[in-house]
Amino acid sequence: MTHQDNGAATVDSTPTLVAVETRNGVPTSITDTGETIQDAVQKKMNMSPSQAELLRLRSSSSNKSDAAEFAFENFAKKFFVAQKAGIFRRKVSLAAMSRWTSAPIASTLTVIQLNPKHKNVVKDAINIFRLIQMVMGDRELRKFPTVPHVIQHILEKGLFLPEIRDEIFSQLCKQIAGNPHLESHVNGWVLLSVMVWMFPPSRNMENYLKHFVLMHYDDSEPRVNTLARYSFKKLMRVCETGARARVPTLPEIERARDAPFNPSVFGSTLDDIMSMQTGKMPDVKLPLVLTSLTESVLRLSGAKTEGIFRVPGDTDAVFALKLKIERADYAIASDDPHVPASLLKLWLRELDEPIIPTEFYPDCIKNAKEATQAIAIIDGLPQINRDVVRYLISFLKQIGEPGNQAVTKMSLDNLAMVFAPSFLRCPSENPQTIFENTRHEQDFTRTLLEHLN
Repeated sequence: MTHQDNGAATVDSTPTLVAVETRNGVPTSITDTGETIQDAVQKKMNMSPSQAELLRLRSSSSNKSDAAEFAFENFAKKFFVAQKAGIFRRKVSLAAMSRWTSAPIASTLTVIQLNPKHKNVVKDAINIFRLIQMVMGDRELRKFPTVPHVIQHILEKGLFLPEIRDEIFSQLCKQIAGNPHLESHVNGWVLLSVMVWMFPPSRNMENYLKHFVLMHYDDSEPRVNTLARYSFKKLMRVCETGARARVPTLPEIERARDAPFNPSVFGSTLDDIMSMQTGKMPDVKLPLVLTSLTESVLRLSGAKTEGIFRVPGDTDAVFALKLKIERADYAIASDDPHVPASLLKLWLRELDEPIIPTEFYPDCIKNAKEATQAIAIIDGLPQINRDVVRYLISFLKQIGEPGNQAVTKMSLDNLAMVFAPSFLRCPSENPQTIFENTRHEQDFTRTLLEHLN
């Protein structure tokens, strides 16, 4: 492609796609579409820009050096600690350090930052390798009654000791790479899918882990193919949102292990949720999880409950209800409106994409206080997003009616503050930009609460 820059022609080396018209198999015209390979891939697979960029690196035969940059072997070369083994203390090759082994490890793969509050952090990191082998089926299960108990222990260490997260991911990638045993290989991927649901790697490892997962998108084993695609989505999300706040229960871990093969209404896109729902309830035009939770809040007098959506529900009760809904049981028996209210916020927060898609974000911020433009933006959303926004705004208006505010202490401003992150997610990673846009996000939500019918 050629561009004009201050009167001089410059050549853009970025390859673009062409449209070829043929007649009887013979090309008759060729038109440059101006669309890059990355843009086409992003559009085709409905990926975020960062996902499309990684896929471009993966598939671009002209950019093999860039694609190899984030190979796991290069992470090992950069961050693994040199090791020696045997009587003569010979140096262990990087290839051997990076691939599956049936033996335990005597030292950590990476440098572990010492934690004065946890003096056994290095010992714990080494022991986790044995636990990973147990989960994968390469070592006999000991001291733990079931595999989910082992996974829970690994997650607990990774959650509360951020300094060993890269070590845990490195150990697991090592045991997945070159694994000669199919079931062990699959079990490793199941563990990885649960780990990236819980906590992210450091910035140092982030792109290497994304590349590692992406390289298995077309794995010959269908289960690994499914697990890699699921894990990549979760990894992208957790790198944006950060680690979860609590160690999951055993039932939650069981559900997380099954999630790649039986998707949940939590953590999916609105389109995916409706696809899951349509087969059984084709006439229901809104996510049943949304209508069930909002109706429960109202049925339990949530509109007359102080601190609704501000006071959290009992944690155990919230996650028990979550598991129940994930099993497609929408009979909500709780007598506390804070429980469905808290779960509603969680469902919105965990959506794979915000209810107002990211491409609309700049216009929302720009027109945060302009009612006409704000409503026009909502009218221009995809059908399911538009329906969900309108339904949720209508529901919040009931909560925020003047007659209720004296009891709930939740004004429209308060509701806008609580729900703005559910409507809009800032795509920037710049903390200053995120901070500055928070006010605009709240203003836009308040504008919808005041003017959207």
